Amino acid sequence: LEGMGNDIASVIDTIKFEWAAKWLEGQKCADLLKQFRDYGFFIYQDYSRKRGFGDLFEASDGSSLAPVVDLFATRRKRQKKWWR
Repeated sequence: LEGMGNDIASVIDTIKFEWAAKWLEGQKCADLLKQFRDYGFFIYQDYSRKRGFGDLFEASDGSSLAPVVDLFATRRKRQKKWWR
């Protein structure tokens, strides 16, 4: 992500990626979530076509996550339904 820049990041809507703390730390990429957020992405732990994005992940790092987990970085902030 470091070399991407805002011009490329601004045309990307959603990225599905794997959070694997051991390997990210080994590659000095432990700040991956911060980098996504700096580009304007929201991080979610769940997605389905029917419900959309769910479980917004707001922690500053991935220490509360399982050692390996799929995440979604998207520009779309999940909107609460008016009837909930």
